[in-house]
Amino acid sequence: MKFHFKFIKVTIFSFIITLVVGSGVFCVHSYFFKEKNSIVNANYAFDPNEKEELVGFSSNVFVGTVIKKETEYPDEPLPLTSYQVHVDENIKGNLTGQVNVLQRIGYDKNTNTTIKFENDEFLSEGEQYLFSTNEKNEFNGYVISTPVFGNELLTKTNEDEVVSEFIVAEENEVNPMEEIE
Repeated sequence: MKFHFKFIKVTIFSFIITLVVGSGVFCVHSYFFKEKNSIVNANYAFDPNEKEELVGFSSNVFVGTVIKKETEYPDEPLPLTSYQVHVDENIKGNLTGQVNVLQRIGYDKNTNTTIKFENDEFLSEGEQYLFSTNEKNEFNGYVISTPVFGNELLTKTNEDEVVSEFIVAEENEVNPMEEIE
């Protein structure tokens, strides 16, 4: 009986020690290695909610389908993620076929952090968006003009309305940079 009682005490003690050590390892791992999000906000020189100004600020506005996520660049001041996008319809500009679209979002391995501009989300493969972009020669692509406002997800319920709004905005576009000068 004495041996059996001692065995139970050792087993319970071992279980408690394992639980404490395991909890400590989990807490340390969660604190130091858990992926974090860093949201960067901006002050714009124009109102990106005004579609006429957004279109005027952009060199290309088009409907496109994301084919695949390509590369993340640790560009300063914020990372860029590139995607292959098929141009479905131009609203402004003359892009055709597949283009490289760059989004200001990415993962910083040094800080284990996803850096998001204006709490934008990564583009989703297979989804269709209305893009407002400007050419970025050093990356041979087109950077989204303003996060969130420059990559609007199109759905069956909003596609016609969003595209129509941007067609009208293109007809009445205002270059916000001319207003500043």
